[in-house]
Amino acid sequence: MAFAIFANVLEVDEHGQTLNDGDAQYRAAQWIRARCDPGYQVEPPLAAWETELRGP
Repeated sequence: MAFAIFANVLEVDEHGQTLNDGDAQYRAAQWIRARCDPGYQVEPPLAAWETELRGP
């Protein structure tokens, strides 16, 4: 799930350069922390599109 969140949030320009690598890492890390720390709340909550698993 962490990889799906990272890949869904990551934006890449037409030259293959990432535009928001830090944001994608942060959202994936929030999901991991929520799994490890029951008291942690992901803010804002993860949207359905962020957690959707997609094929190639």
